Amino acid sequence: MPSPPPDETPLAKSPSHSLLGRAVEVLADAFAERVAVALDRILRARAAQADESWGIVSQKTLPPWIHPDTYVEACRTGAIPGAKIWRRQWLAPREAVLAWVATESREAVANAPGEFDPCSLEAIVAATGGALLVKPK
Repeated sequence: MPSPPPDETPLAKSPSHSLLGRAVEVLADAFAERVAVALDRILRARAAQADESWGIVSQKTLPPWIHPDTYVEACRTGAIPGAKIWRRQWLAPREAVLAWVATESREAVANAPGEFDPCSLEAIVAATGGALLVKPK
């Protein structure tokens, strides 16, 4: 059974339909405007928060290779000088965070010349007290 054309529906015949339609349009436009303004404000705030020129780091703007929990713990214990808590976020100078990373990091020495190689045969023999099990052929 085909549906009636849009002009013949009971809603279209009522005198308040155009008023109701116009009210819905006005409300939708107002809502869209407010959402656009709010979204713009949020995006600007995030861009400003991630701006490296500020020189401040928080647990939300850390580089991906620093875990936020590690950063928060370092701030809490005073390992990062100048770290302050502000609205449930730890803020610290970028230079202090980079200095903390440098002091906490280790350099790879496995391939350094003259260094002890833990995977060498001598290291394995020394770790087992000289007792190696050799399968007879």
